[in-house]
Amino acid sequence: DHNKHRYKREIFSLKDGEQIALDYSNNDVADDAPLVVIVPGLMSSVYDQYINSFLDTAERNGYRWVLINYRGV
Repeated sequence: DHNKHRYKREIFSLKDGEQIALDYSNNDVADDAPLVVIVPGLMSSVYDQYINSFLDTAERNGYRWVLINYRGV
């Protein structure tokens, strides 16, 4: 597995038939902790090294995170 971060994925179906997914942190950070929204490049995902660096930093500093996965997931 290329990803050490625990997350849950929610998939939304759009009116045009495409899909978009949101990956939410599923870690030991408090539910009321600040939320960081990560908007990566079109082909990036939770498995990319630079994304994992953001996730590491967010979790280490007590933040929750959500990662937007663009259409076609």
